[in-house]
Amino acid sequence: MREKQGVLLTVMLVLAVILTIGGINRQPVQAESLAVTICGTKLQDGYYTANAEGTGVTYQGETVPSGVNNYLQYSSTDGSLTITGFVTVKRKAEMTDACIRVENGTLLIKGSGGLRLDDSERDVAAHSLIESTTKASIRTENYSGDLWFYADGTSMISGFATVELKTGGVIVLSMDICKDGQSGITADSIELEAEKCSISPGINRPHALDHLFCATGDIRITTTGEEIKLYTLSKGTMLKGRNIYLTPAADEQVWIENICEEEDAVAVEGNLTINGTGDIRVAGKQDVLKGNLSVAENNPAGVCTVTLKSEHGTAVAGDVKIDRAGQSVNLVTEGDCPAVIGNIDVNSGSLKMSSRNNSALVGNLKAKIENGCWIYGGGDYPVVRANQFDMGNKGGIFRYGEQERADIPMLDPVPKTGRIKMYDGYNQGNDTYKKVYFLFDGAIYDSYNCPHPKATDAGCIICGASLETVEVIVPGSEKRIRYDNLSVAFRHIKNGTLYSAKPITFLFMNDYESSETATYDAGTQDLILDLNGHQVEINEVQTQADLTLTSSAGDADGQSQQEAFTGAINNGCVDFDHTLRIENVNATLNKLNWQANGGLDVSAGSVTINNHCFTEKMNMDRDSIIRIIDIAPAISNYGKLSLEESLGGIEEYLPKGYSINRQRPYPEAADTMNLILDADGNIARGVELRYRRMSDAEVEVTVNPLSYVYDKTAKEPAVTVVYGQQELVEDEDYTVSYRDNVNAGTAAVIIQGKGIYHEEQTVNFTIEKAQQAAPTGLVAGNATQGQKNGIIRNVTTDMEYSQDQTSWTAVTGTTMNGLTAGDYYVRYTEKPNYYASPATKVTVGETATTTENNSSETTEAGSTETSSAEQSSTTAGSTENQTSTTAVSGTNSVKTGDEMPVAMMIVLALMSIGAAVVVGSNVRKK
Repeated sequence: MREKQGVLLTVMLVLAVILTIGGINRQPVQAESLAVTICGTKLQDGYYTANAEGTGVTYQGETVPSGVNNYLQYSSTDGSLTITGFVTVKRKAEMTDACIRVENGTLLIKGSGGLRLDDSERDVAAHSLIESTTKASIRTENYSGDLWFYADGTSMISGFATVELKTGGVIVLSMDICKDGQSGITADSIELEAEKCSISPGINRPHALDHLFCATGDIRITTTGEEIKLYTLSKGTMLKGRNIYLTPAADEQVWIENICEEEDAVAVEGNLTINGTGDIRVAGKQDVLKGNLSVAENNPAGVCTVTLKSEHGTAVAGDVKIDRAGQSVNLVTEGDCPAVIGNIDVNSGSLKMSSRNNSALVGNLKAKIENGCWIYGGGDYPVVRANQFDMGNKGGIFRYGEQERADIPMLDPVPKTGRIKMYDGYNQGNDTYKKVYFLFDGAIYDSYNCPHPKATDAGCIICGASLETVEVIVPGSEKRIRYDNLSVAFRHIKNGTLYSAKPITFLFMNDYESSETATYDAGTQDLILDLNGHQVEINEVQTQADLTLTSSAGDADGQSQQEAFTGAINNGCVDFDHTLRIENVNATLNKLNWQANGGLDVSAGSVTINNHCFTEKMNMDRDSIIRIIDIAPAISNYGKLSLEESLGGIEEYLPKGYSINRQRPYPEAADTMNLILDADGNIARGVELRYRRMSDAEVEVTVNPLSYVYDKTAKEPAVTVVYGQQELVEDEDYTVSYRDNVNAGTAAVIIQGKGIYHEEQTVNFTIEKAQQAAPTGLVAGNATQGQKNGIIRNVTTDMEYSQDQTSWTAVTGTTMNGLTAGDYYVRYTEKPNYYASPATKVTVGETATTTENNSSETTEAGSTETSSAEQSSTTAGSTENQTSTTAVSGTNSVKTGDEMPVAMMIVLALMSIGAAVVVGSNVRKK
């Protein structure tokens, strides 16, 4: 018996071992299964030299013959081939096998010697120069020699899982004579790294390669001493892989070009990443790149270019990301297809995209361009088809043609931002055009029929026509002078040059935009800039007096425009009482430097301050907002005023936990200043000042649940309040009360602000009517034939009855009298807090003499029943609801008992089988 149990346990252990082994990832084939042959000679441990006639190798045994300096050493222990000196191996025309064949494992190339494999005297394409039929691998390990591979009339390397050749020397791959169907290197993954990597498939031949490099995985080519140049004739994809990484030596170029004219001759297929600082050229007769392009190096040396150019196909079918500040980028096709089909993100000195007979770009454009962006398209297409479009305002968009195409937009859709000129009917030869349009902030304008959307000192921003910019109003005078140049108006009022009365008002007549460098100086003249409902952008206003930004008129909708004023404001008059007032204006200040003691005073306005905020004083009213964006410190000053005088006017508008304090801005500072501190007591980097109301758009109130069913108790749903991104605390930031929250109907939650939060917000929720059960215990009394003397007992005045379940009659007592024989439906009536109940069907029978049914359940002539099928009937026009629906938030999961892991089930099954066998053995033995 013990022997049988032992056998059983052994079987179970074997099964466990099998399962365990099956769960382990399969390991690569080890060196002991590796087979390597050179020109048909299978290698064994020991040394080999090239044959005297230069074809194949000869085994020399386990020691190196005396005086031999060039040899190979093979070791089956690690599957390595160590090269010493320089070994040249050729194969004759009659040799039918590969020059090197590797099967079932990985061949490691080691040493510092050079290896030349030469097939140049052979014109037989039966096998590759280096070959595997079992997805073996070949790679170098600590190798520093040169590799020279010459394959004429055959493929170079094929059939491998991994080809990884890395050396401190050079790699030369030469294919001077090729036949159809041949390739350079095909493998799952390919990596070449050398000081010099010369890949020279000759182009003066009648046949084209299928591929130069082809991998199902990644391809990496790195040179440490020179350029990467791949220039060949490939009728298929010249360079094909999942991801392709090219890294040339510093400042060296990358040049990839497929000059084959055949339709499927693609230059590169896969995601191409180029890391280098030199010129980049990827070109071809057909499609150039099918995949994404990334040029990551952003500090190229000298004047460099990135060019992808096709004669007949698409330059890039994928996304483009190039970071080449100051350099030129060209994405061009001369064919009938788009230049780029994908999204472009470019940082460069210039960008040119061009398609002779199609859209230049089908995809989104984000371009940071220093010197200009030029986009050319043609044919019956928009020049750019992009949902997002940002190319800056330098350069232009051109559509080739003899005439303008008014029926086809140049941009489709029209981007919401951007400013650029567009030329339709463009003749590149003589640089002429038929029509000029202007993309301006989401609209396209015909420059020959211009509506003059914005003025500049040079006239209309689109067509250049002279526009009246401001009307100068002098107090105490009826004199009003209009200017078409704002800089001239400022010169005339500066220091009271022409107008000494104060304050002078500039009433804007048009939207206005200054140049990016303009500075307008009012000198000592008090000035009011009345935007008059217009958008005004002034690079910088300087003053040594009071300055007011106001708007006496809204836009067409009667509302102030968003960011009606944009620019910088500067007053450097320390110890003076000048004040900057912003009234009824939405202003964005790129810099605020107001050193006068009057400080900033905002009323009914919104001010956003970026980059710099210096002010000795700040005041605002409850209808204003001041946002200071990520500035450290949020407010700086010289501390000329007391803390209360300086910042007391904004204290009630600080965020929760923020405070004002007078202290040193940093420990080493000599003086103190009036500062804003954040909730942690640190000097605030930014702040939003506002009178926070519970009715603000930034408030989000969640009430859960929003629906109840009446049950005679008060309902108080949970309340969550978020202001902006901050969740508020009940009883600290707000209080909650309820109204009308017992009876059915509309109830309310009242959220009352507390602390820095003010006013209240009301959110309604619903209390649904409750359901009522159908009447029970009703007893019917038969009616005499032809008489109205039937009855139904045990009813109440809370009930009503009907025979057609459409018209209902109220019950007036405890017994319903005067009934004819038939079916009656009785239910509880609808009440303010209850729906009408389901109806109970009661049958009043008919007899020759009057009798009474004492049971509502079983009678011969009459019956009482409650029918669920009839409980859904409603009275016309009633508000009853026979079924109550309650909104439920969340889901409940029910465990089914099926959670036991499969592995555990298998183990338990095996144990059960074992136990059964043991028990069975015991039973039989007994």
